[in-house]
Amino acid sequence: MKYHRLALALAVVMLLAGCGGQTPPPASSGEEASQIEAAPQAAPDRLVIGIAQDFDSLDPAKIAAAGTAEVMYNIYHGLINTTPEGKIVPELCENYEVSEDMLTYTFHLRGDAKFHNGDPVQAEDVAYTYRRMMGQTEDQKEPLNAELAKNIKDIVVQDDTTVLFELNQPSAAFISLCMVGIIPRDSGGDIGTHPVGAGPYQFESYSPGVGISMTRFEDYYGQKPFFPAVDFKIFTDNTTVQLALQRGELHIMKFEESVFSYDESKLKLIKQPQNMVQMLAFNHEFEPFTHLEVRQAVNYAIDKQSIIDFLSPGSLKIDTNFSPVMSFYYNQELENFYPYDPEQAKSLLAQAGYPDLTFTVKVPTEYKFHIDTAQIIQQQLAQAGITMKIETIEWNAWLTEVYTEHNHEATIVGLAGKIDPGSVMIRPTSGYNRNFFHYSNPEYDALVAQAAAEGDQNRRAQLYKDAQKVATQDALLVPLMDPGNNLLMDQHVEGYLTYPIGYIDLRSIYWA
Repeated sequence: MKYHRLALALAVVMLLAGCGGQTPPPASSGEEASQIEAAPQAAPDRLVIGIAQDFDSLDPAKIAAAGTAEVMYNIYHGLINTTPEGKIVPELCENYEVSEDMLTYTFHLRGDAKFHNGDPVQAEDVAYTYRRMMGQTEDQKEPLNAELAKNIKDIVVQDDTTVLFELNQPSAAFISLCMVGIIPRDSGGDIGTHPVGAGPYQFESYSPGVGISMTRFEDYYGQKPFFPAVDFKIFTDNTTVQLALQRGELHIMKFEESVFSYDESKLKLIKQPQNMVQMLAFNHEFEPFTHLEVRQAVNYAIDKQSIIDFLSPGSLKIDTNFSPVMSFYYNQELENFYPYDPEQAKSLLAQAGYPDLTFTVKVPTEYKFHIDTAQIIQQQLAQAGITMKIETIEWNAWLTEVYTEHNHEATIVGLAGKIDPGSVMIRPTSGYNRNFFHYSNPEYDALVAQAAAEGDQNRRAQLYKDAQKVATQDALLVPLMDPGNNLLMDQHVEGYLTYPIGYIDLRSIYWA
């Protein structure tokens, strides 16, 4: 029996649906019985996929965690979608039009899409979904998405299949916001406990800490998925995962960092790039980090490549607040802007008056990869006289304390990428409600705003590159890597597609 040693890295991500599913290849025929070593293994009625964390919400308008989104986009579909190559394509709409001044987006809905309750997807449902996110419905008086509330001036329903969005200012990035899951009109009060979407799978059940189950939606307008049902089960122990995979009780699993042997006759490994930035993020309102020299010192004191080599060999090193996976927008000129130099770090700390810098980093407990990263960084910083204390907190607490309330000195986390660069670059802008960096730089804000209103994609890309340069020179954060995404799966599983944003597309997966 052949075994392979595997060093596995965490995969954390958001993500959305892509193209339609694949059909499995036809079975071979005409073979002699003596040539067949064993009968083909029958496909399971339920595909079982392991996930590392619980769900932060089942309501598409409230989902913040990439690990939740990559699952729930099988239940919810948006107006548009993305291909594995990152191209934006229609989903619940047949097509859309953008006015020359980029102030009006018109969507023409497809006529064959149905919600899981049997109702057709109509323009009133789209309008309700967005008005609810803007805090303009009876069941939702406060905005759930500040960006949409700020960008949308009005929503006009022309007829059952045509809806217009009128914007307050030109926005090339608005189309990327149209991936949010559409829900039936007036369903917001119940959607968090009884999800109803228009995706290829419909909600069956959810148990906190255990997982979620869904069944194939037989009236789905696209190609029907292969598996009648899918269970996403939460696993936090690699030993349990290993046993479940070997026994065939688990078919696909993304892993936290770990090393174990697996049977290559039963399992196979897929390594895929992500569109993610793992980072040590500063809170710029924490006194020492108000000083540029201190932030620069921490950058010089960290050896990124050694962290990658130890925890996730082959992962992409990152030197800006943007991933190289989206190469068209990535500023390659900034690579190795802060080379590993502990002596330079000491010198800068002395200049800033913090020769014995001490700070605490909050790291989510569920992500062992981030905890391991923190422990290595802790040792590296000590070489420059910096004391970094590690505080582990549960993921839901991280979402509250760090992501929402900004109650931290620093944190280590991975932020999932988006298909539109503006959704990544907007995060550190001073007006963004989830700017947990507490970063404020008018030059950076202006570049990101200009890019969002720029229709020429080459010019837009250059503006984002310029913004990355400003943020890097300002030592916004310590970018570390785009962690390699590692999946171990049953040898019979085929058709798993990878996207520039985190998404487990059940439409393409089949049993061979």
